[in-house]
Amino acid sequence: MKVQWSAAISKGRVILTDMGRVLLSVIEDTSGAHDLLMGGSTAASTAAAYGASGRNTHDNFLGAAAKIGLSLRDIPPCATFFAPVSVAADGRFVWSAARKRPGDFADLRAEMNAVLAVSNCPHPLDPAAPSAQGGITLIRHRVPKPAHDDPCRTTSPEAVRAFTFTDRLFA
Repeated sequence: MKVQWSAAISKGRVILTDMGRVLLSVIEDTSGAHDLLMGGSTAASTAAAYGASGRNTHDNFLGAAAKIGLSLRDIPPCATFFAPVSVAADGRFVWSAARKRPGDFADLRAEMNAVLAVSNCPHPLDPAAPSAQGGITLIRHRVPKPAHDDPCRTTSPEAVRAFTFTDRLFA
């Protein structure tokens, strides 16, 4: 987010590691409504929204990390896909329900080895109480290695530089 000068993620953008390498490329996206600022739900936000504690992103990520010997310090900030959050003129975060549509999808291409934890929990700003219940579908497949003129590789000087760092790692 900081390197690309934008908190918006959509087709053609990349998600970087803390070392400026490309972790994931967004190769298709019908939503464009993803939150990189708020983070996932916590026990406190779930209790505030629903009057009782319950499943939440923070605890789910801790559980996933613990299964492979990692802890809280190993968990980076999360990207919350299909969460239509925007920033109002006064700096408040705003939930824009009209931007959320059934059937939206995002295709992510892993550009390096990664461990992904996925949590299907209500977003802290989602005003629906209880929030819409439903499953998600994850499909894992192999895609061809991106060409040097791939839109994710060439969208900005920052992306070009990040792919250079990533390519050097695997050279």
